[in-house]
Amino acid sequence: MLAAVDRARAAGATVLTGGHRLTGAAYGDGYFVGPTILEKVGATDEISRSELFGPITCLYRVKTFEEAIALANDSPFGLTASIHTQNINRAMTFIGRIQSGVAVVNGGTYGSEPHLPFGGLRQSGNGWREAGTQALDVYSDLKTVYINHSPSKV
Repeated sequence: MLAAVDRARAAGATVLTGGHRLTGAAYGDGYFVGPTILEKVGATDEISRSELFGPITCLYRVKTFEEAIALANDSPFGLTASIHTQNINRAMTFIGRIQSGVAVVNGGTYGSEPHLPFGGLRQSGNGWREAGTQALDVYSDLKTVYINHSPSKV
């Protein structure tokens, strides 16, 4: 994670916060990275085209909603996406046009509910959705069991 941030910085990105390892007694000997926000990152820069599973995000400035949708859909990934808005029409347009496995309105992109199908598109997915509770049928052999709890009547 830190090497990706260092390469982005060398390519001209500005680190607004974070970008360093967290140390000290609270972190023990673990590998913790401070929450990191980068700006002045291009859509085709390495860090924009990498799927980082760490506390790193890039801030992109766009002028229009159309430009924002185009930028998001240009990613090689499509796991989750979110929009923060009070405009229900904009939210519904976003949901219909964003190319991701999960779309969120006014919330984070940190995952999905375990009972719902989940998965991404393009390089974030494997072509199908984890089936949520429907996976129980796929991964289980079901058996119906009847127990007479009153043996004296047998």
